Parts: sequence; structure tokens; C-alpha cells
Amino acid sequence: MLGLGLAINGTSSNLQIYLIKEYSVESIDAAQIANIVRGSLNFLPLARAILSDSYFGYFPVILAGGAINVLAFVLFTLSAALPSLRPPPCPTPSTAACKHGTPGQLAVLYAAVFLLAIGTGGTRFNVATMGADQFSSSRDQDTFFNWYFVFLYASFLIGDTAIVYVQDGVSWALGFGVCLAATAFSLVMLLAGAR
Repeated sequence: MLGLGLAINGTSSNLQIYLIKEYSVESIDAAQIANIVRGSLNFLPLARAILSDSYFGYFPVILAGGAINVLAFVLFTLSAALPSLRPPPCPTPSTAACKHGTPGQLAVLYAAVFLLAIGTGGTRFNVATMGADQFSSSRDQDTFFNWYFVFLYASFLIGDTAIVYVQDGVSWALGFGVCLAATAFSLVMLLAGAR
């Protein structure tokens, strides 16, 4: 839970800056894209919760969402690490003179964003339901939810500070790599806890 929260929140919080700095997207367009992504990250969990409750159950939906998130962060990490997957650096501070991404480069970027939204839809609220279902008494469930939200908001705090700092101040590839590692670790822990 902590790994997914910090990776998803850190990436979505810094997506606008990534689009402007690395893909030479105009700031108004980058803001619109980032807002659409944030809206999707908040809407798709509702749709996936309905699928989970009505058809599949929460474990398969969380497992699929976690795997999709790992794939999303693989694409983000590759887009940051491989120069061929992003436009050349901008020679001037103005994005008007910069080369924009090719259709192939943008396809990789938007695939990563799309997969992030889809994967998050499968994990964000279903994890709480799965955790609470492990307890039979309402007192234990209340305690679980208290700790769940402590860790959820702690992951948001770490994502919005540490991950954003690493991406902006150190390296985009390292920042996305940390997100990939945290997401993969969360998926491994989910599988390790499966009976």
C-alpha cells in the first residue's frame, strides 16, 4: 500500500513538470493533461470497485491493477532513461523553439499515463476492502482503517516530497525507477500474502 501510494502520488503530482521539461509541452497543455490524469486517477477506482464488487472480487482486480501499475512505471522509467524515447533537450527556456515529441515518443508516454490510470483504478480503494475483510469484529476493522489511512496519507506525503525531489533534483529516471521498485515490491508483498 505504501509503495503504490508514494509511486502513484509522486508521479501524478509531478507529471505536469515532466511534460514541460522533458517533452516540451506548452504549459497550458501540460496542465490540461495533468488535470485529466488526476481526474482519471480519482474516477477509475470507482468504476473498478464496481467491477470488483459485482463480478471479479477484489483480489484479482488488485492483482491486475498492481501488475498494470508495474508496467506503467516500466514505461515511465524507460521514457526518462532512454534519450530515444523523448525529444532532444530544449536549447532555450522558451518551449516555442523546442522540438516536440514524435508520435512514437508520445505513444510511449501516453501509454504509461493510460496504464497508470487503469492500474490505479484497480488498487486504490480495493486494497482497503481486502484488508478490512480479514477481520471479523468491527473493532478490528476500525483499527485497520485507522492504520490504513495513516499509511495512505504517509505515502502521499512521501510521494509529494521525496519522489518529486528525486525526480526534479536528481534524475527523472531515478525517480521513476524508485516508483517502479516501490510498486513492484508492493505487488510481490501482495502475492506473498495470498493463500
